[in-house]
Amino acid sequence: MDSAIQLITPEHELALGLDGPISAVEGAHLAHLAHLVPDGGTIVEIGTNVGKSASFMGFGLRFAKNFKAKVHCVDLWSLGGKTQQKNYRSQDKFSKFQENIKRLGLQDVLTGHVAESTEFSKTWKEPIDLLFIDAGHTYEAVRADYESWQGFVKAGGFIAFHDYVDKCPGVVQLIDQEVIPDLQWQDWQQVQRLISAKRKNH
Repeated sequence: MDSAIQLITPEHELALGLDGPISAVEGAHLAHLAHLVPDGGTIVEIGTNVGKSASFMGFGLRFAKNFKAKVHCVDLWSLGGKTQQKNYRSQDKFSKFQENIKRLGLQDVLTGHVAESTEFSKTWKEPIDLLFIDAGHTYEAVRADYESWQGFVKAGGFIAFHDYVDKCPGVVQLIDQEVIPDLQWQDWQQVQRLISAKRKNH
């Protein structure tokens, strides 16, 4: 597994200043993946909180002058639900997300969808160039998100997961036992708790 390639955008510190567990180097890798998205392409993030990781990806698109591409942020936010971690259950999370993306000038790039991710996937139609999964961390929750969304990732597109670390055994179990052994994914890269791969061209 390779060390993750990073991209420090001019707006890197702005995204880093938002609340959330994404580190500087993890955010830089997400920015790198986003800047590889084709012109007018699509990024989907499952689990957004107040928009830190999404902002790194939005700035990655901007760095590439990919002004038509979009980041779709899917989160329970105020809906709550059994897969939502308690520390993300505050009623004001969605308003903070909206305030943050407006303040950073990303309101035309990032779109929030207040929805349960696996249910929302049933209405989804577009191919995805980059899928980032960082929502419920139990094995059952992350597996459900993976199974619901991975089929939309295009050949040559990317998938990424956060919290690939021992304290999140459900995430580790899914990736080690099901995702890595599925040989449709290649070019694995890891930086701290973030891990990503590219779908093979068939």
